[in-house]
Amino acid sequence: MRKAFAVAAVTAALVLVLLGLDVRYAFEGHWSGLFCTGTRYVMPPELEPSTYREGLRNGYDGQFYRLMAHDPFLTRGYDRYIDAPAYRYRRILLPAMAWLVAVGNANFIDGAFVGVMLLFLFWGCYEWAREFQESGHSTWWGGTFVLIPGCLASLERMLVDLPLAALTIAILRAVRRQNRGGVWALGAACALTRETGALLPLAAAFQSFLRREYRNGLIYASSVIPAACWWAYLHFRLAVVRNENAVPHWVKFSWDWGILNRIVKPISYAPYPPFDRIAQMLDQVALLGCLAVILWSFWAAWTRRNEFRGKALALQSLLILASNRVAFWNSIIGYTRILAPAHVLVGSLAMQSLRKGPLMAFATFVLMTDLRLFAEAAWHVKAIVNGLLK
Repeated sequence: MRKAFAVAAVTAALVLVLLGLDVRYAFEGHWSGLFCTGTRYVMPPELEPSTYREGLRNGYDGQFYRLMAHDPFLTRGYDRYIDAPAYRYRRILLPAMAWLVAVGNANFIDGAFVGVMLLFLFWGCYEWAREFQESGHSTWWGGTFVLIPGCLASLERMLVDLPLAALTIAILRAVRRQNRGGVWALGAACALTRETGALLPLAAAFQSFLRREYRNGLIYASSVIPAACWWAYLHFRLAVVRNENAVPHWVKFSWDWGILNRIVKPISYAPYPPFDRIAQMLDQVALLGCLAVILWSFWAAWTRRNEFRGKALALQSLLILASNRVAFWNSIIGYTRILAPAHVLVGSLAMQSLRKGPLMAFATFVLMTDLRLFAEAAWHVKAIVNGLLK
């Protein structure tokens, strides 16, 4: 346990140092730069002076989670500055925790947001290290939790999927220990972190019902009630403003080839021909790595159907099948996030195999995707290196 704690502490400390260097040299000392605020979006007047804007016109989702952290209870009208408030505000856990840590002080909320993200990273690494340790591997492999693609994407743009990945490994271990209270609390947190997180406690409930453990099943299923109440409140509170995206835009119910189409026909990065082909090759490698994990999820959903991971991967597989819109697979930041729970669940299966092959295969698939994420973050590295050499 102490060694797992040390692994988590070292990993979180290293990431904090890297984020600090990134803020200093890439964002001119502005922590708000981590939230990737686009030039097209207007910020509240009180936040505009402290907002660092990147060259990206649209920015990314982290800019909205930052606004939610400054107004988690919809009392300041910041929902007017969010593209789809009823959709974004479902993912309230991380922003609300940042607000609580900062005690509502706007001067500290951005830093508190980063701090809460690092706490989830610490927790995820700790649980990941324990999982490795109990599977007969070195505890130090727990630091690889940060390399799960959804975690890397979250750290670069302050997204909610790293917390969900940490909660995934935590609820897996709580189900294994039959900790009913822990599963309920973690299930509620999963659903409030991201709406797709509700699939995890529902998988635990489904598993219990099939085993005729009806009391456990009802307890686990009830863990989504807090999120359901919050979603209902948002529906009525924000319906007069806008209630779009009841179904996420990346879901398509009619069949499309999705990821397979994008592997065969990668997007173009013209007008940069040399870069274009390299980026396309990296895209294809990353997508192949994700496809391998998806197929592994399908296989494990059947072969492990009598345990929680099988049920959870079955629900994750249905989610992946619904995410078959071709455009969804354009962005490495986008598609790696929805796969974060699947990566965690498949990784836990790989590390518990008696042979080294599955674990090595899983590591290979993850690194195939990470290569494209590293390329996406190359300009951060360049800014840090240039800054340190000056």
